[in-house]
Amino acid sequence: MQVFNTSGDTFGKNVLGASMGKLVIARHMIFIVIMIVIMVSAGSATVFWRGAAETKTAVGEVKSVNGSSEIVVARYNKDDLVVRVPTAATVQKDKADSRVSSLEVGDTVRLTYIVRPIGPLEAKVIRATSPFIQGHIAQIDLEAKTIAIEGELSRVFVVRDQTVILKNGSLAHLYDLEVGMTAKAEYRNVLDPQLDLLLTEE
Repeated sequence: MQVFNTSGDTFGKNVLGASMGKLVIARHMIFIVIMIVIMVSAGSATVFWRGAAETKTAVGEVKSVNGSSEIVVARYNKDDLVVRVPTAATVQKDKADSRVSSLEVGDTVRLTYIVRPIGPLEAKVIRATSPFIQGHIAQIDLEAKTIAIEGELSRVFVVRDQTVILKNGSLAHLYDLEVGMTAKAEYRNVLDPQLDLLLTEE
């Protein structure tokens, strides 16, 4: 009868199995370490991203409304702002809660927005009012029937026959006004320089 000694083969298989098991465990450990490094890096990037965000404010006029998610704000003597409007942004028109679709070209806008190193400007708060400028009278041209108002925004308006002018609460004419007077001008939009209402005070 022939007897085979299998103890050496069994031992070898056990050693090989143990080595393979350790190799699998090592691979899993490496994978786990790599995932931890990626997650930590992503977390650090998120912290950096949020930390780098800066909140700014601007005053201007609505130049265009692109659908329900973007507006272009024209600023006096500055570059236009193209601002994305997320659904979480606060939008008001004439002090009432509103939507981007209610904004019109020429509306005066007080904008709070977020600037990040990468990506579009993002609106946080948009407070819009019907077109007006508040400031002082910078120039009066009686022949051309125009008046220049300077403030946060500045514009030259055409005074029409239908324009209502109030001086200290009383009806007045263009020739009753003087340069330097406090003024609030209400008009149609940035494309129409015709003045609807002018409130002035000495």
